[in-house]
Amino acid sequence: MNIQARHHAQAVFELSARGHQLVSDNSLEQGGTDAGPMPSEFLLCAVASCFGQAVQYVAKKMRKEIKGLSLDVEGVKDPKYFRFSTVNIRLSSASPPEQLEKVADLAKKYCFVVNSMSIPVTYEIVDNDRQAARQN
Repeated sequence: MNIQARHHAQAVFELSARGHQLVSDNSLEQGGTDAGPMPSEFLLCAVASCFGQAVQYVAKKMRKEIKGLSLDVEGVKDPKYFRFSTVNIRLSSASPPEQLEKVADLAKKYCFVVNSMSIPVTYEIVDNDRQAARQN
C-alpha cells in the first residue's frame, strides 16, 4: 500500500491513493489556507472509517445486521508531545446496544488503522540529486 504526497503551496499537500485525489492543509489558525482537512483530522477519519468497516465485517460474519451505524471519533490533542493523548470512538446504531457492543469488541482486531497506531513509524531521506547521479 502506498500513497504519494506532493507539496503544492504553504501547508497544502496534494495526496494520491490508488488514483483518488485528496488535499490536506492546515486551518487558518495553524497558518494554512483551510483548503482541506488537517493531517490529524485525516487520521481521525481513518480511525472512524476503518473501525466502522471492521464492525460491519464482523457483523456480517456473525450474520447480524448493525442498522444505522454511526461513529463519532474525538482526538484529544497533547500539544506538549504533538500527538493525541487519547482517541475516543463513540458508536451508535438502531441495533440493540448489547449486540453492537459484542460486535465492536470483536471488531477491534480487524481495524488496521487502530492496530497500527501503537507501532513506531520509520522514515528514510532520499537525496534525489545524488540518486540521479548514481543512476547515470
